[in-house]
Amino acid sequence: MKPNILILTLDAFRRDRTSLHGYSKPTTPNLERLVERAVVCENASALSSWTQPSLLTAFTSSRPFDCGGFDDGVKGRRSLFDELASWGYKTIGISTTPWVTGFFGYKFQIEERHFSLNALLGCYTAQMSSYLERWHCGKVDADETFKTLKPIMSRLSLAVSRFMRARGDRNYLASLVDQILHAHMRDFYNRGPDYLREHLANRPVPKSHEWLGAKWKWARSPLWLAREAAKRLSDSVVGLISPSAAILRRYRNKRFMDGSALASRIIAHAASADEPWCIWAHFHDTHYPYLAGAGPRWYRDSRYYIARTGGTARPENVFDEPGLARSELYDAAMLYTDEQIGRVVRAVGDRAIIAIAADHGEELGDHGDWGHHFRLYEHNVAVPMMFAGPGVRKTRVAGLTTLLDFAPTIAEMCGAKPDFMWRGLPVTHSDIAKRDHVILETVYGGTCDLRIRPPYVAVRTKDSKFLWKEHRDAKDRFVCRGDELYRLDSDPGEHTNWKNASPYGLPPKMYWYLDKIRDRLREVPEFSKDRLLDAFPAQEAAQ
Repeated sequence: MKPNILILTLDAFRRDRTSLHGYSKPTTPNLERLVERAVVCENASALSSWTQPSLLTAFTSSRPFDCGGFDDGVKGRRSLFDELASWGYKTIGISTTPWVTGFFGYKFQIEERHFSLNALLGCYTAQMSSYLERWHCGKVDADETFKTLKPIMSRLSLAVSRFMRARGDRNYLASLVDQILHAHMRDFYNRGPDYLREHLANRPVPKSHEWLGAKWKWARSPLWLAREAAKRLSDSVVGLISPSAAILRRYRNKRFMDGSALASRIIAHAASADEPWCIWAHFHDTHYPYLAGAGPRWYRDSRYYIARTGGTARPENVFDEPGLARSELYDAAMLYTDEQIGRVVRAVGDRAIIAIAADHGEELGDHGDWGHHFRLYEHNVAVPMMFAGPGVRKTRVAGLTTLLDFAPTIAEMCGAKPDFMWRGLPVTHSDIAKRDHVILETVYGGTCDLRIRPPYVAVRTKDSKFLWKEHRDAKDRFVCRGDELYRLDSDPGEHTNWKNASPYGLPPKMYWYLDKIRDRLREVPEFSKDRLLDAFPAQEAAQ
């Protein structure tokens, strides 16, 4: 009989902040208990530093820049869930993010969507931002921008219509959204560049509530408007009395689905689904603003979890005081997520394959920033990854692994043959120990159209990391500058750039790193010979 499969992905879950990997605070006790029957990867890396390309990597075992980039999701790729369905599994996706849904090509036999309409709008407006930025800077004219945005707007229109229909909305709001969206689309196609000038001029990064969502937000029923006015008035009064209380009221509702509610949905599906089943779910509680507990009184739970991890910060201070408050609340959110994982693991029992991984890490002031802003430092890409299941012995994998290996490992544990297009290997494969490097890659956000966006690539070995950045100069040419080289064995926090600190000039291995990056970018069609020559003059000349 085929084993059931439980796949849990964790948002912004930093490996070095887990007690599973040696952190001093007890942030992951349930994961530690699972270790006794699990394969744990000690050196796992995400290939990118944000959710969309990272989950695509995990579920298709392909690189972010493959198949024209990740804007269109699984287009041109074979996902793990397609494979599992062909192996006779009932696939269930409980999605708290639009990136892993049918909107981006993923196919589940049962798909639950626990995200807002604004979150879906944000996925498409983010893709548009890079093209609008070039238009605002005078790099292209409105006509060319219109032609570029046309397919994105078409996909947006279809996605919103499907989203509202799938929710089964037949109320006033559903009809209002449909009317406003169709009016926008008619205006867009009929007026073309004039539409852009009216609605999107001087907005390099259009936000959904400032653009499409503005009209249906305020064109609701009089009763809804009255309630909204009363809520805003009460928030203003509270703000005059107590600024801290006002902040808590502003964040009374979580931006993402609460971990406890998500765990309950997983358990319900596991109890009722026909076997064999595969359930995937994505926990968001460790994403900023790190709210450990359910709203609207999440801060009470957060205080409890902060105390359990040995912290003293007040959770409400996370919104106006970075530093200690955010760091301790992040640890609390990790413990809260770990508890929900423990609930789910106990419910599914010992007969299921359990695969757990984070999509990326999180920067907590380590390099002067907070969040995961498209950088490839270790705190952004070093992730926990583990696999448990029937007959699995306690194993620690010291070799270099990545999210490319996530899907092949699950396939092997099911006794199935991995898809021939997959680039990764099962983490227990003998070749894992022979890997001398892995290549990480991302872009700075927005679209993954490498014709206009410069990439950010890194080569990681067991004891070092080389980071390479492409930029645009004043003449809108792609050039490379700002290389960084770190010795992870002696500088795990990546604070001393060895390239600049070495008294003997460039380390001899520098050209080895550059060759690896050049060879990878040669596989990407958007990189012409001239572009490669500008980026790697010495290597291309020697070729």
